[in-house]
Amino acid sequence: MAYNMAPFASMAPIYSQYGAQNEFGQYSFGYNAGLSARNEMRDAFGNVRGSYNYLDTDGKVQTQHYVADALGYRVSGTNLPEAPAPAVPEYTPEVAAARAAHQAAHSEAAATAAATPATQ
Repeated sequence: MAYNMAPFASMAPIYSQYGAQNEFGQYSFGYNAGLSARNEMRDAFGNVRGSYNYLDTDGKVQTQHYVADALGYRVSGTNLPEAPAPAVPEYTPEVAAARAAHQAAHSEAAATAAATPATQ
């Protein structure tokens, strides 16, 4: 009995990794596993920076970068949602009139204060 098989080429993922650290608390590590990769490093001041990427279910490479330091944790990435634009408030005619009257009174008071000589 003969079996017919379609020819195929098996492809092993590229895989590499590294890691290092020292007595000052600094470290770095990373890997590359073909469909995903990551790297991260920490300096002697405790600041951490890194990134990773992966192939999502739609076949797109998604990449994220992150920083953790005195300013907090911040991330940017290709698949993060975007915030909607802030809405500009629309004032009722009554509120618009009150705001204009307040601004006029404020401007008048500022002009009076500027014209009045300072006393000690």
